[in-house]
Amino acid sequence: MRIHNIYIVRAQIGSFNKSHRSITKRCDFFMNKTELGSLFKVFIGVCRH
Repeated sequence: MRIHNIYIVRAQIGSFNKSHRSITKRCDFFMNKTELGSLFKVFIGVCRH
């Protein structure tokens, strides 16, 4: 059972990392499109973490 749980946790972490990367890419794309970067420092911080 423990081994099975470890595999589930690894799968969840992998899917989370994939979604996190896509979110970061969206944030970078959004920041490149806007010239008001100074207003979105908090937004960048949320995306990075």
